[in-house]
Order: sequence, then structure tokens, then C-alpha cells
Amino acid sequence: MKPCAIRSIALTASLLATASASALELPADRANHFDYDYVEGAWADLEDGLDGFSFGFSHDLRKNIAVTGGLLSASENNADFDLLHVGAAYHFKSLNMTDTDVIFHGSLVRSKAKVSGFGFSASDSDTGLRIGAKMRVDLQPGVEVFGDISLTTADEAGDSDILITPGLAIEFTPELDGVVSYEASDREWLHIGLRYYS
Repeated sequence: MKPCAIRSIALTASLLATASASALELPADRANHFDYDYVEGAWADLEDGLDGFSFGFSHDLRKNIAVTGGLLSASENNADFDLLHVGAAYHFKSLNMTDTDVIFHGSLVRSKAKVSGFGFSASDSDTGLRIGAKMRVDLQPGVEVFGDISLTTADEAGDSDILITPGLAIEFTPELDGVVSYEASDREWLHIGLRYYS
């Protein structure tokens, strides 16, 4: 495993260390520190040479429950990779940490890879589930760090079943953040983009 992946795992593990304690109580309506009505757009760079764009969204159906989804499309020469996910999240303010939200999420995931050239074409697709836990922490006004650890049954992470994703969001305006995240798995991804709160 690469040193950067090890550092990512260590950071995310520290952010999620208290999530289980906060999750012992799941009241119907608990306060949130962060907003969960937003859309995101980002440039995505995958370790195996593919790059492209990603789009994601979150929308609260009620105070602590959001519907979520996203699409990634990346390519390089004659190779294409697409990933679609749709799911839901339960989010609430941590009882044990200041200015921190805990999120538990699950998604249906569909991935498709295609390679073509010189008179041949091959493709492979997979459908599975992703479940995980995430923490969002306000380090100071306008500076958010987050960490996510997820288990997936789909072929979105190469040969790995675990996705580790630390990230940083910087507030530009009350409605707009700059966001960067790094996903450590068998297939490593870098996302740099914007988050718009509606």
C-alpha cells in the first residue's frame, strides 16, 4: 500500500473513532451542525490514468434523512469507466464532539468499464451495494474536514472491498465551497470541485 494511502487511512480512522459512541442513540429528530441540501461537481483523476468529471447531490427528505446520488464518468484513450450510485443517509450532530456530524449511508451502485480499439471491444459491468459511515468536522468557521469509510460489493474499488475517503471543504461564500477529496482503495481517486448549497 502506498504511503499516501496509509496516511489517508490513519486520518479517516481518527475522524471516525467516536462515531460508534454517537450512534448508540438514534432519535427521530436530532440537530445537525451541517447543511445537507447541496449539489457537487468535480474533476476526477483516477490512478490508472483515467480522468473525467463527477456530479453528486444530497437532499433532505426530513430533518435527519437525506436522499443521495452521484455519477462519475472518466476515460483515457480507448478506455471508459462510468459509476452511478443512488441511496440514502441518516445524519445527526455528534453528542461527543463539538461542531461534528455523524452520517450513516447506503447506496445502490452500478459500475461499467469498456475498452476498445483495433477492431475489438470489451466491456464489463457490475451492480452492488455500498454501506458506510462518515464524519464532518468544523475545524474553524469556513473550514470543514471529513472522513468516510465504506464497504462495497460492487467493482468500483478494483480488487478492494473497502473505500477510505478523507477530504477538505473551504467556504468561498455561504452558498459555495471548494472541495477536495482523496479516495484510497485498490483504485485511488482524486476529486477537486465545488459544492453549492441550495
